[in-house]
Amino acid sequence: RLSKMVATMDGYIGNSWYECFGRRNWHHMRRILTALEKVINESYDRIFSTYIATRATEWSALHEGVARRIKPALMATVNETEVLLQVCFQSAFDGALSGVEEIAIRQVCASVREREAEFTKAFVEARESALAHCSEGQRNEQCMKDLLAEHTFALHFSSFVRTVLGFAEDLCQQRHDPNHFPRVNEMPSISSLWDRSVLSDTAHFNWSLRALFSILAGFAIGYFGVSDLFSPYDASIACTVSVLLSKFVGSAMVKNLGRIQGVVLGSIVGQIVHSLFDSTDTWSVVTLAGCLFVYALVTLFTYYSSEQYSYLGCLLAGFGCGQMLIGTGGAHVAHSLDKAGGYDKISTTVCATSLVVLFDMVFPPGRASEFAHKSLAEVVELLERALSRHFDRSVEHVRFHKGELHDAVARAESMGKEASAEPRYWRTQWRGGVFSDVVRAAYQIRYSLAAMEYSVSEDFRDGGRKNAVMRTILETPSCGSLLEVVRNKVLSVSPLVGIFVHETCDPFPASGDAGAVHSFRVDIQAAQRSMAAEIAKHPSVTRLVTAGGTLERDPLCQACVVLGSIECMLESVRDLQHTILRSA
Repeated sequence: RLSKMVATMDGYIGNSWYECFGRRNWHHMRRILTALEKVINESYDRIFSTYIATRATEWSALHEGVARRIKPALMATVNETEVLLQVCFQSAFDGALSGVEEIAIRQVCASVREREAEFTKAFVEARESALAHCSEGQRNEQCMKDLLAEHTFALHFSSFVRTVLGFAEDLCQQRHDPNHFPRVNEMPSISSLWDRSVLSDTAHFNWSLRALFSILAGFAIGYFGVSDLFSPYDASIACTVSVLLSKFVGSAMVKNLGRIQGVVLGSIVGQIVHSLFDSTDTWSVVTLAGCLFVYALVTLFTYYSSEQYSYLGCLLAGFGCGQMLIGTGGAHVAHSLDKAGGYDKISTTVCATSLVVLFDMVFPPGRASEFAHKSLAEVVELLERALSRHFDRSVEHVRFHKGELHDAVARAESMGKEASAEPRYWRTQWRGGVFSDVVRAAYQIRYSLAAMEYSVSEDFRDGGRKNAVMRTILETPSCGSLLEVVRNKVLSVSPLVGIFVHETCDPFPASGDAGAVHSFRVDIQAAQRSMAAEIAKHPSVTRLVTAGGTLERDPLCQACVVLGSIECMLESVRDLQHTILRSA
């Protein structure tokens, strides 16, 4: 449920601009919801990355003792944070905050800070107690080995509390400064019509050519006519083509069949209803209005709520409602069903669809399976680039790549669903199950990368300077060797994603490549052990969290998150590699 909320909330906020009607409080509410959406996004990133880090963890003997000691303080902090969120939601629901509500929020914030301080103290004491028999260097190395998941959880939980407290503080500040929250990104301005990045885009240019020739061909056929099939001086073919045009990239056959279904069914249903109630009698007009309302309600609900049948619902609504309201009637004039007109409408629709299909074949936009493969290859490239930048000593600031990576995986997932519906003809069957497993592994890689990017930035934001722990990691001698092994591991799966465009019965060439099937497990484990030992002895990591500090800034927690994120990313890459090799 949280994943669906994260995916849809931004769209709902963007589409709610017309509901505000210039009302000041409603616009403020949109700003508050936009800030809340960022809190939910970051929280979900951290929750899912924590799940990935802990799902395959073999809990050590130290886990039970640490968990038992921190649980009371942890649950108290969770309960207070939940109360704070509820107070914020209830207070900000109308877009305005009263003085009493501000006082209530600040009181709960103070209580949350107290509980978080108790949780931090309990965690540090539990850690020290569990490793009291170890020296300082051994203690840190033991933490990275046996309590890595616990430290990852502690840091992400502390970060979650910080984001909630920050949202509450911003909400109080909004009362004194109405423009404290940033403005919501509205619809593009008129200048976006001349956006060079769009005008020079090859996919956009391809669609423009297809649309232009389809409409001109429809005009030509309608102007001259074709025997008794199409009357001259008729613009209905060109009009239908303009309605059927879409930038959709996917299964063309499914899309074209949907076009015919929508136009034909909508036209016929509309004509039937119109012929049944084509009089000016009160009962007929009222009944026709009721039928129009119910029909529009059902079809538009399908358009807005269904992913699979939204386009069909749009065509049913447009053509059906138009046919219900076409023509004139009279109380004393008999009106029979216009069967000839219905046949002409079907002929026009088939001709318009044929033109769209024809120019799709002349200027092909590409197949869904090719776009899916391209997006997966982009995921591998983005991951390699992100790791190279984060572990480059010359790069002082952290630029988040989690957004780009998420968009690439989402595009691959969308195109993979369309590829399963496209006709394969002489090609082998689309590997839908394998592709879904690969996309799942890619999402896990993205969340692990997001966790690392959050934790290595000094102020936990995009563009922030790398913190002291990350700089320490980069100074270790084994960092370069680990980065090299990790890059080789990531790049080794690049040729493997080509299996989704390998569409013959011949053996997949990359399955015999030595680099593609190499696991790098021994090299990675050796590099990780060396790095952990070197980090554990560094003074910046042995420094404990100061009084009043949080576990989000604890050096040992930060080091564990970096090491854990790398391990989780490599595990997901390994899953991706094995999934493809098993299907090859």
